[in-house]
Amino acid sequence: MCSSERVPSALSSQLRGTATDKEFAVKMALFSSNSREDLLVEIKIQASLDHPNIVRIIESFDNKTGIFVVMELCSGGDLEKKLRTQPNGRYEVAAAAELVHTMM
Repeated sequence: MCSSERVPSALSSQLRGTATDKEFAVKMALFSSNSREDLLVEIKIQASLDHPNIVRIIESFDNKTGIFVVMELCSGGDLEKKLRTQPNGRYEVAAAAELVHTMM
């Protein structure tokens, strides 16, 4: 993952492919000139991964100020938001075990 120091800002959106009618997530990562290569390496590494619990990168392209990454859409929400709804910002052991079990 990219640290906020190397990628100062990221914007995300959702799109639907016209040929397949499938939904995808699109993230635009803004970068400074010296962080571009690091970000491209991280994208290349993630794109090479093939695991059911890792978001698959479909395509990426860049311009002078940002890199656009098209990836499969995960519609279940994100862990950070779910943690915020838990007492003290953490899951109880049983709930955490169940969550981890669903990811395996």
